[in-house]
Amino acid sequence: STHLSYEWGEETGGAGDKLTRYGGGLGLGRSLTEKLSASLSYNILARSSDTPGREYVENRVSLSLSYAF
Repeated sequence: STHLSYEWGEETGGAGDKLTRYGGGLGLGRSLTEKLSASLSYNILARSSDTPGREYVENRVSLSLSYAF
């Protein structure tokens, strides 16, 4: 699976900065046995801001195992 996201706005309270967030991700999964399945995903989220020091890039890798009883 894949996904993309985009967000633009202004925070209320706090610093009240104008921000842009965008991201995307990829994931895949498969059955390992009749009852056990696994999925692996990668997601990235980046934030830009007009306030210094409030920008970041987040990279996330996830591995999930599911077992059906």
